[in-house]
Amino acid sequence: MTDKSISSPQMRKLFAVARERGLTHDDLRAITPTGSVAMLTYHQAADLLTRLCGRRKRTPEQRRRRSPRTGAIRVATDPQKSYIRILAEQLGLSDSQLDSYIRSHHHRDGLADVFQSKDASDIIEGLKAQVDRQRELPSVCPV
Repeated sequence: MTDKSISSPQMRKLFAVARERGLTHDDLRAITPTGSVAMLTYHQAADLLTRLCGRRKRTPEQRRRRSPRTGAIRVATDPQKSYIRILAEQLGLSDSQLDSYIRSHHHRDGLADVFQSKDASDIIEGLKAQVDRQRELPSVCPV
């Protein structure tokens, strides 16, 4: 039984990844088991792409393993809450103004009521967008 030969998309991907990694065509040929990219089998090309992209090959056991339950609640971390305070400080918000922002935009009673990591992430993204908008505004200087 012969293995299927390398596909055109695999070949394009191999050359693109090699170019991104700074490898020449000769370098790429040197790391192929056949000495030629065109002579690779489909599976050899897949393994080479896996090595070049830095991904580990998953074993059949790892593929069978179920992913973590969706819907599991993750608790907001202290670094997330600290980052929220840092962003609020960059915007010039006091603690009461921050709590007011969280109440009006994220439907929580303030930072003390943020228990889920997803809520904290949403608040962080909202504050980051405001910081970005604030940077884009031209500074108004009296003449």
